[in-house]
Amino acid sequence: MLLALLRDHRIPELLVRMGVTIYDVRGALEQQLARSAQLGDDTHPEELGDVIASSLEEVSGFGHHGMRIWHLLLGLMKVDDSVAGRALESLGAGVDGARHEVLEFVAETDGERHAD
Repeated sequence: MLLALLRDHRIPELLVRMGVTIYDVRGALEQQLARSAQLGDDTHPEELGDVIASSLEEVSGFGHHGMRIWHLLLGLMKVDDSVAGRALESLGAGVDGARHEVLEFVAETDGERHAD
C-alpha cells in the first residue's frame, strides 16, 4: 500500500521533508519483508479496514472535513506492526514527525491555493 501512495507527488514531498527518499523507502520495505521471511513470520499486508480506520482518526484529529492522501499515509504508519510503519520507522520517519510535516505541508499548500 505504501508503494501505491508513493505514486502521488505529495507523499514523496512529505517524506523528503522527513529526510527520506522513495529509494530509501523501497529499500527499507525490502529489508522488512526479507526479515519477516527469515524469521518465518506470516507477514500479512495491512488490512485496508485498519488503515482506513486509522486514517479517519487522523482526519478527525486534524479537524479536517475530508480524507486526503496524507491521512492515508499517517493511518498506514499507525497500524500496529505494519511492514510500512516498521520500514518508515527504521528510516527515522515516525508518525509524530510525519504528523508535524503534514500540518506544515497543508498550511503551505492551502496558502498557495488561496493566493492564486
